[in-house]
Amino acid sequence: MKRGKAKRARERGDGYPIPRIYHRKAHGKKSARLLIKCGDCQEKFEIYYDRDGEDLEIAGVLASVENWRKILLPLLKRPRRKLQYCALEEYLAARAKRKVRRKNQG
Repeated sequence: MKRGKAKRARERGDGYPIPRIYHRKAHGKKSARLLIKCGDCQEKFEIYYDRDGEDLEIAGVLASVENWRKILLPLLKRPRRKLQYCALEEYLAARAKRKVRRKNQG
């Protein structure tokens, strides 16, 4: 059997693969669903939600939207620290200022 070529995962500027997202509308007894797959492997999970928008089932765990907000928002709001490079003299001067500030506070 002939195998197709594997596509290389697309990446954003931050170096992480872009997740693939598939949406299924609700029809009949089936709830609306988001299927989220990893951008470079076959791992996946599903998010089911109702028409009212009150409940979410994420990876098999059912909870209210408010509970999911309390759990997930703190994780998503964390600022990312980017490394900043500067000349050695600037770094040493800034470090000395921080030490002086700590002594004055403590």
